[in-house]
This record gives sequence, C-alpha cells and structure tokens, in this order.
Amino acid sequence: ESADPADIVAEKNASADELTRLKQALKHLDPRAEAIVTRRWLNETKATLHELADEYGISAERVRQLEQAAMKKLRSAMGQLSS
Repeated sequence: ESADPADIVAEKNASADELTRLKQALKHLDPRAEAIVTRRWLNETKATLHELADEYGISAERVRQLEQAAMKKLRSAMGQLSS
C-alpha cells in the first residue's frame, strides 16, 4: 500500500522546518560549543570526545560537559523558535 503523496510532502516540509530551526538555534551557542555539537552530531564523520579534547587542549570529560550544556541550550532555543 503506497503512502499518500500529501503526507510525504508534509513530512519532508516538517523535516526541513526542523532543520531550519536547528540551524537558527545553533547561532545561540558560542563558537566552540557550536563546533563541538556540529562535529559530534551533525557532520557525516563524527568526531570523538578524545579528538575534540586534543584539538581544544581540554579533557574529554570537559568536552562532554560542554556538549551537554550546548544540547540543553539547543533544546531550549528550538522550543522557543517553534512557538
């Protein structure tokens, strides 16, 4: 059974809207946090905590903490952008 084309278009538009909101929300982060989130979650080749730690001269645990704080800010910003 094939899906209704209107449903497919609606799903694609929703995904595009979510991507737009994510890009806008990323602007709320400082450059380092934005880079960490982008490299850990959004790039095709994912960076490890240890790779980022070496690059920034901080511990892997600190990268994880920065990532968690950035994700919290992103969720908040995306929630505000959807209202």
